[in-house]
Amino acid sequence: MSSAHVTGVAALLWTKNPQWSNTQIRARLRQSAVDIFPGGYDNQTGYGRVSASRALADSLQVEIDGPTIVSPGAICSWHALVSGGSGGYSYRWTQNQTMVGSDESYVGAKDPGITNNWFVLRLEVESGNGGVGVKELTVTEDPSSLWCAM
Repeated sequence: MSSAHVTGVAALLWTKNPQWSNTQIRARLRQSAVDIFPGGYDNQTGYGRVSASRALADSLQVEIDGPTIVSPGAICSWHALVSGGSGGYSYRWTQNQTMVGSDESYVGAKDPGITNNWFVLRLEVESGNGGVGVKELTVTEDPSSLWCAM
């Protein structure tokens, strides 16, 4: 049943943006999906429920300002850089699919439950008019790094 809905929203996106490639259409569908279980992509619900209104809303350009290599155990700061959309923005920061913040900036360290020396910091931003933007940043711990040293 869901494939018909996704196909319909993809067709609407392509009508609105005929210059987009299939890769851009898929990316927009993923970015604008309504997450069913908190934390982003999962094996049960994928990226979430397709949303025509979010997919067709003006998209936001989202970047993350902050380090990509940090000292082990260091507390660091990352900041959202957003353009586009209208109205106020809402923020959702996740670390390896666990929500860690809801402000314009995120200050924190690698979740101690993560056993490898890297994590994915994901930022999802929604504007007041329903525009959505997503950015992911892979952050690596390196003992020789001076970034956010403790």
